[in-house]
Amino acid sequence: MFDCSDPDCNYDFVDAVEMMEECTVATLASDLENGVEAVEMLNAWLETVYDWADANRVWLGN
Repeated sequence: MFDCSDPDCNYDFVDAVEMMEECTVATLASDLENGVEAVEMLNAWLETVYDWADANRVWLGN
């Protein structure tokens, strides 16, 4: 759990993780209707998570 009251909290990271947690087939379908491919959404979220991990030296591998 991240402390969002911490001044160093990265809200981009928190938002990306929350969006991945809330992602459903229905939300991806509605995004597709608006011209956004699911893979584009997932890639953007993962890029944010990996950027955060790199900046904070967190290993995301096995």
